Amino acid sequence: MASIAFPDHSKQIDLSDGTHYGYVKVTPQPGKPTLLLLHGYPSSSFGWHHQVKQSISAGYGVIAPDFLGYGDTSAPMDVTAYDHTKISKQIAEILDAEKISTVIAIGHDWGAGFLSVFARMFTKRISLLIFICVGYGNSHEMMTDMNGLDAQLKQSFGRELFGYWQFHNKPEAASILDNADVGCLVSWERTALIFLKRQSALS
Repeated sequence: MASIAFPDHSKQIDLSDGTHYGYVKVTPQPGKPTLLLLHGYPSSSFGWHHQVKQSISAGYGVIAPDFLGYGDTSAPMDVTAYDHTKISKQIAEILDAEKISTVIAIGHDWGAGFLSVFARMFTKRISLLIFICVGYGNSHEMMTDMNGLDAQLKQSFGRELFGYWQFHNKPEAASILDNADVGCLVSWERTALIFLKRQSALS
């Protein structure tokens, strides 16, 4: 969504592994740092539109990629392409192409998970880490057994807090979301609301 949300600041790049990325690029004013903004799921660089506008006003630089599978970026069908290590290397290559040596790195939601890996791999490129909604994680083992995780969360909280992840994988998910009467909520809010309504109807 970089090209739609920020047409004056959007860029495209083909990386060395053949992956195409779209991203927001704002050049900082002299003496100001660049913010690396890593969005969550399901979202795109558009999720940072308020922060990008404020950063421009304050003179900060910005790099806000559409992650793999979103917006203007490639969406490979091979699930191994979505490995955190591979994506971290791709983000570093974007920084290299823009000649940006260090950033203030900010990750939201799933972007925080990517940021955890990026920070371990490219420690010297980060002057400050900021995690929003999800804290730093030393591993992603919880992602390997979603059924087990949802069962544990249902036992603790009464519902599968990450059930919407599996809902999005269902063939009917797109048509349910397209036809949902939930106003103009953003994607993740719409999904969460629909999922909770469906859960209530089933219980």
